Amino acid sequence: MINVLVTGTGGGVGQSIVKALKIADLPLRIITADMHPLGAGIYRGFKGYLVPAARDEDFNEKIIGICNDEKIDIVFIGSDPELPVFAENKEIIERKTRAKVVVSSPDHIKIGNDKWETYRFLKDNNLPYPESSLPDAVDDLVSQIGYPLIVKPRGGSASRDVYVAKNAKELDVFINRVKNPIIQEYLMPDDEEYTSGVVMFQGKITGIITMKRELKGGNTYRAIVDKYDTVITAVENVAKKFSHFGPSNFQMRLTDRGPVTFEINPRFSGTTGIRAFYNFNEPRAVIEYLLHNKVIELKPKRGIVMRYMNEVYAPFEDYNHIIQKGKIEKSGSRIIDYF
Repeated sequence: MINVLVTGTGGGVGQSIVKALKIADLPLRIITADMHPLGAGIYRGFKGYLVPAARDEDFNEKIIGICNDEKIDIVFIGSDPELPVFAENKEIIERKTRAKVVVSSPDHIKIGNDKWETYRFLKDNNLPYPESSLPDAVDDLVSQIGYPLIVKPRGGSASRDVYVAKNAKELDVFINRVKNPIIQEYLMPDDEEYTSGVVMFQGKITGIITMKRELKGGNTYRAIVDKYDTVITAVENVAKKFSHFGPSNFQMRLTDRGPVTFEINPRFSGTTGIRAFYNFNEPRAVIEYLLHNKVIELKPKRGIVMRYMNEVYAPFEDYNHIIQKGKIEKSGSRIIDYF
């Protein structure tokens, strides 16, 4: 039996990792964790644990305690704020437990978590990038490319606090509204956005999957999985320069000058479960590599996906138990397939 811990299971990435693990055809005992007692994924594993926020000084020791109590073999990270904490403490956790932590280096996380650093990485490596500026040089950007421009947080996720400025007045308002903003070229057209997952071990790519997607609330809403050769070639070029460990995601738009990368996320994705359904199971590939020294070549199938809302139902007693005890075992939660 392989014991895995998935963190951040109240959010889409953590839940998507759990989905992929449940169809991985491996003997797994899935332990989940989240900082909120109403995080849906905390009720969907063999056991679920409440943990502090990643910035809390007790977070690291709590994770080490869970890893030792549950004899965890691999830790999968499902929350963006946890990534830098796990990256910085990877060696400590692995030394004090038997667990392997699936995370790229602090430098990779820094590039992914800061859109200005992403821009600099792309530019420094002669890769296509959106023209970008910080507020103190925005006049030069306007003179260079004009409007519209995107204003968003350097460290933001999804579409939170993302604005399109069509003129100087709007640009000024949005720059003052957004905390620590970056201003970027608006990549056109809108309907040519792609998300790609790349798995790498020791600098070698073992699989690429690309989806043309529509967004809703900053997340993939509908998608088509196919072989988009032009985009896949561009993704391969960026990934080879980035040279991350395990899974990473690259967001691009196909413009009149070709595919342009505007975001890199060195982690699992909110579409990890979708990818697994189409024969691109990243968590399984990581398990095989870390525990069995086996490299799986991932070859995705074609398909489409349409997302919709669903519910997890749990007994009130489970909720009370996790608040009082900080964990739940064999929850009576259910998902009803009635759609």
